[in-house]
Amino acid sequence: MKKILKKLCAVMLAVLMFSSVLAVPTVNVSAAEEEVFILPDSVDNSTSPYFPEIGNQGSMGSCTSWAHVYYSFTYAINKSRGIKTTPENTYSPQWSYNLTSNGEGEGSTAADIEWFLEKQGGVPLSMVPYTEDPVNWCSDLDVWRESINNRLADTIKYNGFGTRTTPDYLSLRPQARRGENCPCKR
Repeated sequence: MKKILKKLCAVMLAVLMFSSVLAVPTVNVSAAEEEVFILPDSVDNSTSPYFPEIGNQGSMGSCTSWAHVYYSFTYAINKSRGIKTTPENTYSPQWSYNLTSNGEGEGSTAADIEWFLEKQGGVPLSMVPYTEDPVNWCSDLDVWRESINNRLADTIKYNGFGTRTTPDYLSLRPQARRGENCPCKR
């Protein structure tokens, strides 16, 4: 059952990475350029040593933080550092969620989570465990200092994919071919 859940989360992550359809201008791409950027039919991140164990958000509306922090950020930062993901270096969805959801427990946006990871950074679950408490803000200065060491270097902002020749779609294909994570941000 755990293996099925892990594969399901990997599929959901792939959908998150490559979903969004909005009309945007197209660009001319030669057949040779198109061939260079062909993506595989599917990606199974669950087999990667950088993919975390399947977690559970419980009843709190923190699904965006789980997708962007627990799964995507953990995967990306550990892959960039060349270290296998373990429970000790899996990143806390609680850390960013509580600071971007207005203390309501009603959810946060992908844009807010990505902004937070870019400006403030993430911390491991060992520092900020997941408690399902939307107003459990961390006041430990060591945690705040640690988060600065774990920030997104850059995010790619886009309006949507549209077709295979839209600028946004083309901008993400090199990252996807290199096995990099490309979570959506609107």
